[in-house]
Amino acid sequence: MRTRTVTACACVALLGLAAAAGACGSDPIASADTLDAEDSAAVDVLDTVTPDTVAPDTEIPDTVRPDTRDAADTEPTDTLVDPLTEDVIASHVDREDPPPPEPARCLAVDNGDAERAGIDSWRVVAGSFVAQKRTGAFAGNYPPAHGGTWYFRAGDAADSTMEQVIPLGDDAPVAVGSPLTALMSLWLRDYSGDDEAYFALAALGAAGAVLEERVAGPFLDEDWTRHELTLRLPEGTESVRVRLRGVRKKGDSNDAYFDDVAVCLYDGPPRGDIAELYAPPYLMNVTQTAVTVLFETRRALVAAVDYGEAPDALDQTVTDASARTMHELRLTGLAPGARHYYRVRYDDTALPTWDFQTAPPDDSDERVEFVVFADNQDGPEFFTQLKAQMAAFQPQFVLQAGDCVQDGHPVNFREEFLGPLFGLGNHAPIVIGAGNHETYDFAIVTSNEARALWNAYVAQPNDEHCFGFRWGPLFVMVIDTELGHAQGFPQYDECIEKTLQSPLAQTARFRTAIFHRPPLIEYWDSVATFSSPTSFFSAGMDAPDVRAYLAPLFEQYHVQLVFNGHNHLYQRVDAWPRTVTWLISGGGGGGLESGIPESRVNDWSPFVTKQVFGRHHFLHVVIDGDVMAIEAIAMNGEILDTWYTIAR
Repeated sequence: MRTRTVTACACVALLGLAAAAGACGSDPIASADTLDAEDSAAVDVLDTVTPDTVAPDTEIPDTVRPDTRDAADTEPTDTLVDPLTEDVIASHVDREDPPPPEPARCLAVDNGDAERAGIDSWRVVAGSFVAQKRTGAFAGNYPPAHGGTWYFRAGDAADSTMEQVIPLGDDAPVAVGSPLTALMSLWLRDYSGDDEAYFALAALGAAGAVLEERVAGPFLDEDWTRHELTLRLPEGTESVRVRLRGVRKKGDSNDAYFDDVAVCLYDGPPRGDIAELYAPPYLMNVTQTAVTVLFETRRALVAAVDYGEAPDALDQTVTDASARTMHELRLTGLAPGARHYYRVRYDDTALPTWDFQTAPPDDSDERVEFVVFADNQDGPEFFTQLKAQMAAFQPQFVLQAGDCVQDGHPVNFREEFLGPLFGLGNHAPIVIGAGNHETYDFAIVTSNEARALWNAYVAQPNDEHCFGFRWGPLFVMVIDTELGHAQGFPQYDECIEKTLQSPLAQTARFRTAIFHRPPLIEYWDSVATFSSPTSFFSAGMDAPDVRAYLAPLFEQYHVQLVFNGHNHLYQRVDAWPRTVTWLISGGGGGGLESGIPESRVNDWSPFVTKQVFGRHHFLHVVIDGDVMAIEAIAMNGEILDTWYTIAR
């Protein structure tokens, strides 16, 4: 069994050249009894001779130019470098975040942990607050403290607030231009996600006048969770005030709980806490000279991004025009094909400095390396592991072929996609071909609200659904197969065909496309429980217009390779209808196809070269000179398949 193990400093078990021409990857796939616990489902591999045949519902136009090459064209030879054998780990950059700055000193929050079994040193402003400890089911069933025995509970009033004022001591009053910044941290939770918790930090001047205040919340954490709030102290600050507030939404008890309240001072911006963001920073819409940084904050605020050509030379800044929760900041004036650095700032904090690369010039001969995945949707635990494997390659960009979420709701984007993507998406810009699940509400019904949410979380060229882009010798056509894509629809007539005809596509040495629905689906597990599985599948999950319209168009304009998702397995179709290769990589984290007979909806076996069930995986793609190499890598590092093509 071959495996791929990559770290930031080593690359183990690099592939040798394949032995057979055409479809490389002749090594056997491991049997099911060699798999790890996650990939315990059966594995089925179909190796067939691919005839130069057209499926019955596909017509190839007369305008197709003759092409004598097979889809896989060739494999590396003595004169063609195998991109997968080139060790480029030495060129990787160190991406370990530096340690956060240390506080100058911490202030004394008196009885900040309630361990005096009361609310001594705190002043109740509204409602009531009490010190609480764990109790049994017949005494309120209150949970245990975060640390120690006691914590604060917001009493029984509908709206309760208490506060404490803490002098700055020797730092008071704060001088003009001082960078002194206060950071308030605490742990909070509620009983069952019903009642709301808030906290606030204020700078007070002479006679207790409020100079500036920040409020965080509401929070509905059902487990103890650490939160932070920062405030650069304005001139004249003599003390800080911390406030805790609980708002009862259900029942008789105000179940907003607080523990371990602390305040520390920093000589400059402290490190921002990624956990305080709904969506950590990610990159999209990269070009030779620009990129977009996106992130989502819990409350509306004005954020900024500093950027430059070195980590210690972030000499350009772009700032939000107004306060908002969804931030989309465009970095411009960048050098083509170069490494750049940026950091995000908000609420007087700064996140670490990260790097990314811009697209190289179209005539560049430099090595291209990227990763592809799809259908991570409702499997964030598996996607997180695959993300780490993908990030270890330090790819220049990422392609995602749809179903990045299970449903089109903010919580899904945050928890299933953008949260787990962090560590990869903040370095490698991501390009997404929308899937069907991004359009669903919780009832698996297409909704306008879900479609609108796509535009909030995605920043891509054109209408964000259909466009083409170049990365040196590579052209990628991005299509949304959830929108009309047959001839006569605007996407086909005004975008797909015109873009494939353009010099952007036709001058590229490698022409590819990415979209969600593949043409040749054989198995669909969810139909196994239906009495008429084929009709159920064809009514909404099949892709006849891909076969009838897109496949002939790709032949006409010499697209060599198409990346798809939708089907939760790995599948390679060579030379269909004549010369195009199709790779389905639907194993990004969601539930997997089993390949059981009851789930079979079509028989495309004459065209399917390889099919692997039950394995979460991604694709690693490298272009070096005139050779493109692709390997499908499972979650345990096993190489499921390898494929090569040469430039046309």
